Amino acid sequence: MVIYGKGVVKLNFYTKYSVCMACTLTVFFIAAFILGSLIRANGYEIEAVKEEEGTIGTLESVEKIVLTEQKNEPVQAVEETEGKIYYDIPLSQEKQDYIFSLCEEYSLPADLVLAVMKAESNFTDGEISENNDWGIMQINSVNHEWLKKELGVSDILDFYDNTLCGVYMLSDYYHKYADINKIAMCYRYGEAGALKMWEQGIYETEYTGQIIRNIASLRY
Repeated sequence: MVIYGKGVVKLNFYTKYSVCMACTLTVFFIAAFILGSLIRANGYEIEAVKEEEGTIGTLESVEKIVLTEQKNEPVQAVEETEGKIYYDIPLSQEKQDYIFSLCEEYSLPADLVLAVMKAESNFTDGEISENNDWGIMQINSVNHEWLKKELGVSDILDFYDNTLCGVYMLSDYYHKYADINKIAMCYRYGEAGALKMWEQGIYETEYTGQIIRNIASLRY
């Protein structure tokens, strides 16, 4: 560096070079800082997108599973609540939940129980027929006493007691006979009555056909 008169300063080559390098490095670090900030911000956006995509993928997977199950065993439903599918029938969700829990306990298809309810009473609760069949599942009076002792129920006309009795009887036939016609005949005519009909070569009736149609209407 050379100093001239009147405050004029002239920089030599090395000083100029040092100043240029310092400026260049300063600009470089500033640019690097800005670029790094942009990359980090972009990275957060990418992670957010990935999280959103992951959530969407999970929902799509659940939908595919539900659709697959519906394709294999379709049902009529009016509402899906908390992952549960309810049938389009005149029974509240609370009553349907009770039926589902009993069917799970007794390893019985829910659509079979609902098909019997529809055939027996058209889902009408608390009625007594001319043949002395009671309630929504039309439990005949000859079965009342032993069912009360066996299950501890007290009111056969009550929806919950009546449904428990019907499910209990159906489950016995369901696990004994691997045939929907035989199961339906035992429930309708009693096991002794069904055995007599089988001896006569009768394995299908109007009632068994009604049960099969009811199951089909629930599934499809």
